[in-house]
Order: sequence, then structure tokens, then C-alpha cells
Amino acid sequence: DEHEILVCYDFDEDTTLPILEKVKDKYPTMRLVKNAYGRGAAKAIKSGIEDARGDIIVTTMADLSDPPEIIPKMVEKIQKGAWVVSASRYIPGGSITGAPFLKEKLSMLAGLTLNLLTGISTRDVTNNFRAYKRELFEHIKVESLHGFEIGLELTVKAFRLGFSVSEVPSQWEERQHGETKF
Repeated sequence: DEHEILVCYDFDEDTTLPILEKVKDKYPTMRLVKNAYGRGAAKAIKSGIEDARGDIIVTTMADLSDPPEIIPKMVEKIQKGAWVVSASRYIPGGSITGAPFLKEKLSMLAGLTLNLLTGISTRDVTNNFRAYKRELFEHIKVESLHGFEIGLELTVKAFRLGFSVSEVPSQWEERQHGETKF
């Protein structure tokens, strides 16, 4: 299927850039996007959303904690009418492996609470592995500034506007290298 891969980075000295330079021929659909808003996950995601060309935008962290092989299922749900699809670790078929106890429980509690209080159709509001219908960004403004709250912001705004929110099971694994910014 036709696609592009955007790798958003914060600054020219990012240590992943030389690695990406070495593999760029292996991934001809990959483009590097310098974060136009300053450092941080939310700002990088916002830059990527604005630079993306497709009708469906999938956001994920580059540490491969989220399984990219479920992207086709996420895309299929968008094609069938969802505006936001969350990769959920907390539904049947989903799992979380290797996360610190408190991190996992706080994340699970946040999703369950929002689901029960609002009826929003995802139980994993803290995961930024999501698919969005591009048209969503014609209706909302991205306001997140600091980090991982961006997925929550976009999902809640879509839900409040009456757009369909869905989820697919995801098998998340704690990153193997580097340090988490959670």
C-alpha cells in the first residue's frame, strides 16, 4: 500500500540521524522532518501531522515498543468510518510487557476512568500509537505543548465533536534501549 514514513526529530545533533542516513536507501518512503516547534513529543507529533501528505495519519514512538504490524488494522477502521483509532493495551488481545508497575497502573486507571465517565470508546488514552483521519485536523487545533498528552487531547476533542473513536488490541513492550520520557 502507498505510504510515507516521517521521522520527526528535535535538533540537528540528534544521535539517530546518522543511523537513519545509513538506512535511508532501504526505506525510500522515509522522510526526515525537523520539529518546527521545539523539543518534545507533542511538538514532534504536531510537526509530523502538519508535514504528512496522506489521508490517514498514524503516530507512534520510534522506540518500537508498539507493534507496527497492527497499522493495517488501524487503517482499516479509519477506512470504515472511525476518525481516531487507538492501539489499546487494555482490551482483550492487548497486553503490556515490562512496564514499571506504577506506570502501567496509572495508564490503565486513566483510560478506564475516562471510558467510564465519558463513554469514550478507548480504554488506552495515554498511548500515542493512534491513527487519525486527516480531516480531523480541519476541525480541531492541536494545543498540547509538553508531551504525551497530545493523544489524549486529540481523542477527546474528536469524541466531543461527535467523531467516531475506536480501538484495536496492541501488544506493547517496554523499550529495550535508551530511556523513556513518560
